[in-house]
Amino acid sequence: MKAFSPFLLLLLLSCEPENSSTQILESQKWVSKDKFRSEVWFQDWSAYTRLFIKIYRDTLEVSPSPYVTETKNKPYLYPKPYLAYEVEQMIGNLVWDKQVSWENSHINSFSWEVDRSNPKKLLPINYKGSAAIVNGKLNLIVTDNDSLVLDILLVPQSY
Repeated sequence: MKAFSPFLLLLLLSCEPENSSTQILESQKWVSKDKFRSEVWFQDWSAYTRLFIKIYRDTLEVSPSPYVTETKNKPYLYPKPYLAYEVEQMIGNLVWDKQVSWENSHINSFSWEVDRSNPKKLLPINYKGSAAIVNGKLNLIVTDNDSLVLDILLVPQSY
């Protein structure tokens, strides 16, 4: 049994993925806790990585018209007030400038080509950015020709 243990150990170590640090980033949804709630997903498709960002920009309270009448014995037909959210979504391919490392405070720079957006924009849009994990929080900065598009601090949230 002792003769097989180094072989077994070598076999187990060779089965470990090449870059397990990216799995930490891509296995979670990242959300912000600031005034504009943001959600970020990194989607690994083996040959490329996609970045999905969803930002809740504003909230609008929609109330029923003052001219709406209530039907007798049917209060469920009277519309209730609700909140409408203004949401911006952007999805695109991510190209890392160097080998990715998610050690504490290591800055990873990338190029991001947005090919889908809602509300509609003139596509494709090319952004530059950087991402770093600092004390378990993701700091994401996205710029467009030296103008800041997004600078958010995100915390992990399991699916």
